[in-house]
Amino acid sequence: DFNRPDGLGGTVDLAAEWQATDALHLVLELDDVWSQITWEDANRTVANIDTQTAVIDGDGLLQVRPTYVGQNSTLDYDQSFEPRSRLAATYQVNERLSIGQSTLNVDQAWLNESRVTLALADQLRAGGSVEWSSGALGVHVGWRGIQVELASDQLDWEDAKYLRAKLRARFAF
Repeated sequence: DFNRPDGLGGTVDLAAEWQATDALHLVLELDDVWSQITWEDANRTVANIDTQTAVIDGDGLLQVRPTYVGQNSTLDYDQSFEPRSRLAATYQVNERLSIGQSTLNVDQAWLNESRVTLALADQLRAGGSVEWSSGALGVHVGWRGIQVELASDQLDWEDAKYLRAKLRARFAF
């Protein structure tokens, strides 16, 4: 019987955007430059497993029935995240169509994504993307400063190795 831990925390993300030309837009994002979640009463199990119970049965098959001795307890601890960086370029082909390429660095892995976006109406955009190393396909829809993105390498999200769900709000200062 486990309780649900309480956690409180936050992250600091930095971003810079530059409209290099009328058609070319560049973005640099640094996520989790600083991050910490302080967990209180997080569940944990401290256990020993003894595999010395292995025997060969009458059919010559190895049977292992390990014994498990452990204790459940709770723990307070701080969790932080590895920083991520993303560099993106978007080229406005014409009034309605833009194409983009981005690279995301996560824990020394580089994920490259290509995307296409179509302007459907005043301030309404929609499009698709592909992340090349996983083969994940994505869709994105944006209206004014609000954008929703979903991407996965599987139709069933529970089987996905690559899964992204993003809600973004941008405000101009």
